[in-house]
Amino acid sequence: MLKIAEIPVYGITKSKHFQKTTNLDNRYGELTDDAKAMINEIEPFRSYEYNHIVGVISIELSSHDVWFRIFKMKRKSRYIWASKRKTFLYDIQSNDTHLHISKLDNVEIRTRIKEYVGFISKTHFKTYFVDTEAFFNILDGIDFEFLFSNLRRS
Repeated sequence: MLKIAEIPVYGITKSKHFQKTTNLDNRYGELTDDAKAMINEIEPFRSYEYNHIVGVISIELSSHDVWFRIFKMKRKSRYIWASKRKTFLYDIQSNDTHLHISKLDNVEIRTRIKEYVGFISKTHFKTYFVDTEAFFNILDGIDFEFLFSNLRRS
């Protein structure tokens, strides 16, 4: 098995994160422009990347298949942002997360992978933000036929 990507699933979207961290008007009343500028300077650079990860979609290749492994919290209630409890991600065994690629070319494989990631996002991570932007940007540069031929030889 060759792992080609891991797609993170965040607790909240990027816009909600910045709204939560920079919009202090609701908590402290009206702020002056100088105070807002100072708060924006204090806000850590790229702080969204340290958002709470609530799951991961792992994409792996075997000699004739693309496998989508889903790692998710086992918590059944809603996600609690501020908690002292440590949360773990577990590999959930799920149906419909396997793509057989016999006789498919690179373009068809890419479109099917995008469809599968969208399906997994809608079924397993309904209320969370699946950050597929980086993966979809590099997906067009991956030569799947070459990777599968190398996996078959080894």
